[in-house]
Amino acid sequence: MYKIGDFSRLCQVSVKTLHHYDEVGLVRPTWVDQENGYRYYSAEQIAKVRQILNLKALGLSLDEISTLLNDSYSIEQVQNMILEKQDALQQLMHDTQNRLDKIDIWLKQISEEEQMPRLDVIVKKVEPMLVASMREKTVSGNRMGEMFGELGNYVKNQGGKYCGPAMSINHDIEYQESCSDTEIVCPIAAPIPGTDQITIYEIPGVEAMACLIYQGAHDAECDAAHEALAKWIEENGYRVNGPDRLVFLHCDDQDKDGKAIVEFQYPVERICE
Repeated sequence: MYKIGDFSRLCQVSVKTLHHYDEVGLVRPTWVDQENGYRYYSAEQIAKVRQILNLKALGLSLDEISTLLNDSYSIEQVQNMILEKQDALQQLMHDTQNRLDKIDIWLKQISEEEQMPRLDVIVKKVEPMLVASMREKTVSGNRMGEMFGELGNYVKNQGGKYCGPAMSINHDIEYQESCSDTEIVCPIAAPIPGTDQITIYEIPGVEAMACLIYQGAHDAECDAAHEALAKWIEENGYRVNGPDRLVFLHCDDQDKDGKAIVEFQYPVERICE
């Protein structure tokens, strides 16, 4: 057996950490000398400490690690727990990259004396259109992409023909941070059968739609487009009177910078004075 100091060097963890593992029941000493309180560990426990360190490196908490090591979990349950952690880390990476992109944009604007890029808004009439639609009320960013894929595959399998770019419609009354009431639509040339999840119908036309075409990264740069539209609508005597749309004009063949061309659309009406 090894004294706690020697054991800490073999495991490459501090004595303080080993004391904490003992307190929470993760790794207890093999034997404690009752006369002097010295703690002793066996060589077999090195593997358990290394396992704990590896699981911590995956992002698991000590409570989660304790559950994995001390409870009778199946391999499938262990895999599911680690997959959940993987999903959380991937979302964290996505969010972090978005923040980095926004920092780059702000630095660029500051270097240009805080001059915003020129964004032109036009008001146009939008005609009614026949669409295939999916709508969910708890949509996250990842789920939205899945919905586009599911709807596109369904239209293709039914022999449907597209007659315009796909779009998303935001039905939220107010901003939702994590989930939203989102409708994904694909304009089609002729009716096809629907399902419980997919609706075939005609989107009403809009007499006055404030529109802005923007090229940029979806998550990082679209704030500038929303800001420009909101400012233009207010300064020109309009108000928003319906769900806004995002039309994906050029997304499948993105350029090397990962940017796409999208059109932001807000239905508006004149404010009566």
